[in-house]
Amino acid sequence: MDETRLALLVGRTVESLRELIEELEVTNDEWHAALDFLTEVGKHDEFILLSDINGLSVLVDEVTHSVDAGGTQSNVLGPFWAPDAPLMDSPARICRGRARRATDPDRSCTRRSR
Repeated sequence: MDETRLALLVGRTVESLRELIEELEVTNDEWHAALDFLTEVGKHDEFILLSDINGLSVLVDEVTHSVDAGGTQSNVLGPFWAPDAPLMDSPARICRGRARRATDPDRSCTRRSR
């Protein structure tokens, strides 16, 4: 990515955050809670998932690959996508191993962070 473009993107992000803080009159406690949330997301390397669940990845994809330019609508691969995964009939169980309760600390059917 061009460094000038990255600087523009980061600068506009900061400007938008400043406007949001003023508009919502964000308190110190609220700001620290938001920073703690983002820190946790970063610790688990899940910013792409946060982008996906908020529709930002799809929006960037739509801006980058406009259907108006003659292409077909694209789709963002979900968090459970894996290359060379076997095709399965729907509905399907995508995890291997025996079924486990959500309270079981040794769950085999959960997504693990990278």
